[in-house]
Amino acid sequence: MGCCSGIIRILLFIFNFVFWLIGLALLGIGIWLLVDNKSKAIASVLPFYGIAVYIIIAAGAITTVVGFLGCCGACKESKCLLIIFSVFLGIIFAVEVAAGIIAIVQRSSLSNLVTDTFNDILPASGHLDGITSPGLLSGIRAMQTSLECCGLNDTTNWINPASEEGCLDSTTTIATTLASGITTAAAATTTSGVMGPTTPNACTSCYPPCDAKIQDFIEDSFLIVGVAALVFSVVQIIGICFSCIVIKNADNDVGPV
Repeated sequence: MGCCSGIIRILLFIFNFVFWLIGLALLGIGIWLLVDNKSKAIASVLPFYGIAVYIIIAAGAITTVVGFLGCCGACKESKCLLIIFSVFLGIIFAVEVAAGIIAIVQRSSLSNLVTDTFNDILPASGHLDGITSPGLLSGIRAMQTSLECCGLNDTTNWINPASEEGCLDSTTTIATTLASGITTAAAATTTSGVMGPTTPNACTSCYPPCDAKIQDFIEDSFLIVGVAALVFSVVQIIGICFSCIVIKNADNDVGPV
């Protein structure tokens, strides 16, 4: 039994060390997303994205602390540390199962949240050119550049989308774009008598709107996150079982602490 106990203690230590590394990875990813310019730009347009980043940082910090407690408890066979570790691991397990199910079932609702947020951002005119906040405008343009999209729910959200940063498809030739602009301007002159477009231009050379890309990204990402959370929760059950066995052996060998 002593040999089996030692093996289980080693396995518990390995489990907790990996758990600790996962916590550090989550913490690092969260901090990187917090300081990354593109990520900050997206967060300035979609506030709930910024909230998700802070949740990742919090999850990473908690996982790191719990993993450290587990490592110390496994090395010292400390009943107190192992009980604290098991309790926290059980709480994390319950939260992960709930979060995994919610992420899978409700991922389409987040897509609707993107649509609603974009509708709130658009001015009454329906043109992004009418936004008076420089920070929001720069965030939208940075989001367009990073995601290769144009406009929030339509390219015509911009009066002249082909001239906007991040809108124009890099695979399109400049000559085609200029020809399209000249044709549109000429048509506007014929109908209004004033050079320049008076209505938003349809841009055949631009990337698609951002809402579809973000919705697809969110749905795919949350499906992956949900499945990963459920799989990881199963692994945590093994960690709790190992911890309980080591606690029992500590009781038998040393007596109550």
